[in-house]
Amino acid sequence: MSDKRRAKQIYDRWKSGLINLDKSYNNISNNFDNLFFELYSASVVFDVAEDFIKDATAAHMPSLPIAKRTYSVMSSKTTKHATFNEFYKSWKDGITDKAKNSFYSFFSLEGDEEEEKKFGSMSKQEYTKQRKYAEQFPPLDINAIPDDPIGDMDFDLDDLGGDYE
Repeated sequence: MSDKRRAKQIYDRWKSGLINLDKSYNNISNNFDNLFFELYSASVVFDVAEDFIKDATAAHMPSLPIAKRTYSVMSSKTTKHATFNEFYKSWKDGITDKAKNSFYSFFSLEGDEEEEKKFGSMSKQEYTKQRKYAEQFPPLDINAIPDDPIGDMDFDLDDLGGDYE
């Protein structure tokens, strides 16, 4: 299955479940996190996932009647926004910003890609640091170790003291 098709299925499932989620301003980030985490877990590439920011944002936008009703309630409590248009623009910008923040918390920018792992799970830089640290110790000569290292020790349990019966 292609990345676009898999991403579209994940988005459609998220959008259909959005009606059951809390879409209040404080929970918007969690809703976007759910979508982008699923896309990230499905190994959808950056470019394909980025196309869904606009759709996810649009799915979260309040309808005009809801925005007007909210504005009338908010305008009686505060004078932060002088007009409905300022209020509505601020609300939409906040949702867009939260969507982008959530997206970039799961998908790094293309220039910030993780360094390629060439030596097992280590990058070349990590491997070089490890080798430099390890080479400061003298090499171990396996042949210098006696065949029976404990056999050279001569001791008796009675000499140690204590009750070992």
